[in-house]
Amino acid sequence: MKTVNKLVRDNIPDIIRSNGEKTITKTLNETEYLKSFITN
Repeated sequence: MKTVNKLVRDNIPDIIRSNGEKTITKTLNETEYLKSFITN
């Protein structure tokens, strides 16, 4: 399975799933969201 750690826009996981692929998503809290800019 391919792993991509990126912020995604709404509905992108739904589009991926509609093509028969699986996704794992996580909603970030404020601290995690801000930290994602520093580490990426």
